[in-house]
Amino acid sequence: MKVRAEDESDSVAQIVLDESVVNALRESEQRFRIATEAVSGVLWTNDSNGEMHGPQPAWSKFTGQTQEEYSGYGWSTAVHPDDAQPTIDKWQEAVREKRLFAFEHRVLRADGQYRLCSIRALPALDENGLVREWVGVHTDITEDRQTREALANTDERLRLALTVAHGIGTWDWDVVENRVYANEGFARIYGVDPAKAAVGVSLEEFTRNIHPKDIARVGEAIQRAMLTGEEYREEYRLLQPDGSPCWVSAVGRLKRDASGIPVRFPGVVFDITNIRLADDALRMSEETHRIAAEVSQLGYCRLDIATLTLVNSTPIFKAHHGYKPEDEFTYVELLASLHLEDRERVIHTVQCAIQEQTVYRTEYRVVWPDGSLHWISASGGLIQFEDGTLPQMTGVSLDVTQKHIAELALMQTEKLAAVGRLASSIAHEINNPLESVTNLLFLARGSEDIDEVHRYLDTADEELRRVSIIANQTLMFHKQSALPREISCPTLVSTVLSMYEGKLRNSAITVEQRDRGQRPIRVYEGDIRQVLSNLLGNAIDAMPHGGRLLIRSRETLDWKTGRRGVALTFADTGSGMSAETKARIFEPFYTTKGMSGTGLGLWISTEIMQRHGGRIAVRSSQREEHHGTVFGLFLPFDGAATALMPSAE
Repeated sequence: MKVRAEDESDSVAQIVLDESVVNALRESEQRFRIATEAVSGVLWTNDSNGEMHGPQPAWSKFTGQTQEEYSGYGWSTAVHPDDAQPTIDKWQEAVREKRLFAFEHRVLRADGQYRLCSIRALPALDENGLVREWVGVHTDITEDRQTREALANTDERLRLALTVAHGIGTWDWDVVENRVYANEGFARIYGVDPAKAAVGVSLEEFTRNIHPKDIARVGEAIQRAMLTGEEYREEYRLLQPDGSPCWVSAVGRLKRDASGIPVRFPGVVFDITNIRLADDALRMSEETHRIAAEVSQLGYCRLDIATLTLVNSTPIFKAHHGYKPEDEFTYVELLASLHLEDRERVIHTVQCAIQEQTVYRTEYRVVWPDGSLHWISASGGLIQFEDGTLPQMTGVSLDVTQKHIAELALMQTEKLAAVGRLASSIAHEINNPLESVTNLLFLARGSEDIDEVHRYLDTADEELRRVSIIANQTLMFHKQSALPREISCPTLVSTVLSMYEGKLRNSAITVEQRDRGQRPIRVYEGDIRQVLSNLLGNAIDAMPHGGRLLIRSRETLDWKTGRRGVALTFADTGSGMSAETKARIFEPFYTTKGMSGTGLGLWISTEIMQRHGGRIAVRSSQREEHHGTVFGLFLPFDGAATALMPSAE
């Protein structure tokens, strides 16, 4: 049989064509498998009845099943028991209806872990519309689902947080469509229906309530952020339905697409009304304090205790220390302006306040550049910072020069008054011996007995010595030494008692002394005598019909300050004081003696005791069975170390 050449050519061409088609199909299948594996897909095929047969390399690799194990419906044994039957039911339904099969179930991977997979399978039909086979892909979506769930949880937590945290809202502005999508918090802050804000409304819906004085600034800030790409950050007011302003702080940033065109502008807004109100209140408070400080001439300073640097000092504070507002004023210059006698005491007072974290109060003298002397009253304490910053010392100052001048004048007035009160006693004490001298001289002139004349003259000499002692004690009482000296309490008391000896005797007052405080105290002697004289004079006035006066001294410890010193007690059996009188006796110009009293004695006595680091206290009773008044004094042994003598300069 002969075959024609053209038939042979056609056969060869057909064979070549068939081989090229097969190769193309193989290449296509290979590319499909590679693409499937690239997206974590497992490619498999089933026959027209929906059963798995033949080699399934991808399935075997993923599940570890052999061909024998997965054949037919054996593949279902690799599916989680809870998912296997639902998968078979849905799969058979898709096979019957010859439609897309889409499902999710868990598959046991070869390493023993169940993985969540998404399945999609379609029927491959022949030219007659019959199913030739089913082609499907399992895609491992475990990590993707976990990520989505984590993101959903995060979104839910954020939504709950924004719901709970009133005054916080988020927005996302679709720049292309000019629609703003916002959460409920943002919508409520801007007065927009939350349901409308969730599906998007125009930008104008949110900007219509911006305060007219802020709208231009907000618009410029948005335009600037869109042009430069910088973060948008602005604070402005929103008008509420009742007309009141609501302050908000908005932060956002523009997003562009790959070509640089603006597409989105997301951000967050905070209701800062309470913060702004607090800031306004703080500024108002600071302004009020500033005005009050200027009116009352209070100076203010702040000291960095780590570097001993004045962080701040107001013009008034500088003026108190002799400096002009524009002058540089350092801590060194502050200390240099203090009077030399006061400097160490002030430094010690401030250091103690820093160490003990207490408030300090002190008075000191300042020498101005022109040489004038000024008195300053200062107080302050530590400022603690919550952020761990080292604390700073803050203080205020007040020029009390005029107060000290007035006090000095009052003290001089009281001394003159004391002299007046003592005048009658001194005159009486001097008059008695002088009368004796006159009588003795008269007797001596009339006597012819020389021995008798000598006796008269000796007695007259004793009386004149008594006058001399009284005169010297009077001078000592009112002469104030510029320097303190050590003296015992019994000596101080005896000196004062000698001045009132006659008055005590004439008033039928018995004095009892108990001296157990023999250790000397260092004081300004004249000042303390003035205090004791005032207390003794008051005790005499309280017992016009006689009585008993107990004066006791003893060494003791002041529990308030921890300092050792002497306690002095003056206890009389007078009529006592009412509660009202006792509450006011230390006030200046308060007196119960009418025109004979100045009302300054106890007030000045208190000042003197305080300057010596001591104190004075009183208790009194008007009960019939127990009546009288007790004054208690405490003087530290080194009281003069803290005392400041008033100066007339």
